[in-house]
Amino acid sequence: MTRVLNILGIDSRQYFLLLELFRKLDDRREFAINSTKVARYTLVACMTLIMAFVSILDALSNSVSLPSFIEACIFFTALTLLLTLTTEAINAFFNPVEAAVFAHQPVHDNTYFASRMTSLLEVAGSTVLPLNLIPALAGLGIHGARWFYPVTHLVAVSVLGVVLLFGITGVLGLLLRVVPLSRVRGIVGLGQAAVFAFLLWYPTITNRQQIQIKTPSALLATIASGLVILLGNRFLSKGYLTNVRLLLRGVSSRTRRKHDWLGPAMRWITGRPSGRAAFSFIYSMAKSDWQFRLSLLPVLSLYVLFPLITIMRGIGASPFSGRPGMAYLLPHLAAFAGFTICSMLPFSDQHRAAWIYLTAPLDGIRSFVNGIFWALWIPLGAGSVVLAPIFASRWGVLDALLFVAYCVALGSFYLSLCLLLVDGLPFANPLRQTGSFLGAPLIIASLAAVLGMLVLQWYVIFQYRLATIASVLVFVAAAYAISRVSLTHLQTNVLYNLHAIAGGRGVMFKEVE
Repeated sequence: MTRVLNILGIDSRQYFLLLELFRKLDDRREFAINSTKVARYTLVACMTLIMAFVSILDALSNSVSLPSFIEACIFFTALTLLLTLTTEAINAFFNPVEAAVFAHQPVHDNTYFASRMTSLLEVAGSTVLPLNLIPALAGLGIHGARWFYPVTHLVAVSVLGVVLLFGITGVLGLLLRVVPLSRVRGIVGLGQAAVFAFLLWYPTITNRQQIQIKTPSALLATIASGLVILLGNRFLSKGYLTNVRLLLRGVSSRTRRKHDWLGPAMRWITGRPSGRAAFSFIYSMAKSDWQFRLSLLPVLSLYVLFPLITIMRGIGASPFSGRPGMAYLLPHLAAFAGFTICSMLPFSDQHRAAWIYLTAPLDGIRSFVNGIFWALWIPLGAGSVVLAPIFASRWGVLDALLFVAYCVALGSFYLSLCLLLVDGLPFANPLRQTGSFLGAPLIIASLAAVLGMLVLQWYVIFQYRLATIASVLVFVAAAYAISRVSLTHLQTNVLYNLHAIAGGRGVMFKEVE
């Protein structure tokens, strides 16, 4: 192994040291602020259960052909790989937390790229093999399968994982070469959102038309994909460590001046400049904090793209007509977005700059907390107001206004509950490794609550307009009462966080084995 690495121009000693480093960092969940390892394992476990259940049913049924079975397995595998590898590759190459320690120990580009790709191949293998182990065995029960089918199945999906990984890194390499460094991270974030948009829109595309692949088109697509993989990975590996340092420090050379009209409004609503400061600070950090943006992209893609796709597919009849539709889900998107945002808001990889909070006077702490509330309420509570003209054109003005009022009231109610998850000052704390143990029960409870609300909407709330009006009043009153409690709780956490920052962190470094 060492001789092969040396022939390829890879320092074997540095290669194995880097692999060990990446594995330790992955175990400590220092690559992403929202514990991507736990999220990856959760996604793989859920998809494994789904694929195992479906493949066993297909094996017991005599109506499923072998090509259809293989196509379904490839689709679910590719879906999971895209969701996993896109996030992992972007986070690995465009936010390398270990790059800062290489100044005293120079690392060759080929060595770093090889070790990084090996770690990503391990991620692909830990995703592909659990997903397809049971389907590969269940495929023996499909008519037409040969005795060696499990081996060919596993080899085929493994090759799919390798091709998808090198395709993703090839695209990243082309972006690094073509796009200015100051804009690469923003464009990469939009590209990740585009991946989630495609995955959401794929069923609509396939239902509307059958995609026919012709031989010349397939040949051209294969050649283009090969060029992207070869050239992109070459661009990514050559001079990467030099480019990534410029990338991490790169800022846009142009500054755009724009009129801030929300700031004075927040100053008037909260009563103090500290409220305006909290409001503006959250939006500024949300745009500049790489980890926060990267972690929020899946949720924000769902929150923004789901209504758009629903509208383009046809928003359907009014929810008060007695016929259920996709509009039933729109009021509950704020619950998923609010849960993710509020649970991640206190954490940042730039938490060392939290001393800036100590320069603010403590007598404006209540206005500061109110500024946090309004910064979250505008996108989560009042986001559906933007869609009011579209609802009015399809359902009529009265039904549209009533539905928007219901969305605002329910979104405010969800936000008042989610504020209890904000555990301190925004973007002022390092990630707590114990937070993920409470995540799964909270997610399950949230899903159960949303399902309960959907049942109430179907049987009670949307059956009668008077019931909807009463529900709006109830949710507004509940949001007001709960928000007073949650804002007081947040104020206590903020004060405690300020004292902790003023006193210094108790332990700066801690070895975890």
